Amino acid sequence: GHKPPPTSASVRGLPNSSLCCYLNSLIQSYASLNNSLTRRLCYLTKPENTQRPLVTALLRVVGYVNGDGGVDGDRGPPRDALQVVRGFLLERGFWSFTQQDVHEAHTLILDEIDGYFREAYLQECRA
Repeated sequence: GHKPPPTSASVRGLPNSSLCCYLNSLIQSYASLNNSLTRRLCYLTKPENTQRPLVTALLRVVGYVNGDGGVDGDRGPPRDALQVVRGFLLERGFWSFTQQDVHEAHTLILDEIDGYFREAYLQECRA
């Protein structure tokens, strides 16, 4: 069924560390797209698609922010998933000692996800 959007009481914050406020802003914006983004990311985790750590991490963090609990429940944000997203950005030149632009991070993440969709589409066409 259709899940109602999160209320302000159910939306959780994320800790700011290592000049990562840009990442927290980005994740909060993704969380506001709740059903739309989640459906698309869940498609990429289907068994016939290769497991993608960035996608799994985004699903966990967005789920946590939206109050879904997920693997870590009420114990706090999924720090390992946040590390995967930060690691993805670090590998692409986002260094923790500099202030970064949220649009740059957003573009990198969406380009990566777009590439995953192209791969999944090609796999379906070959099947």
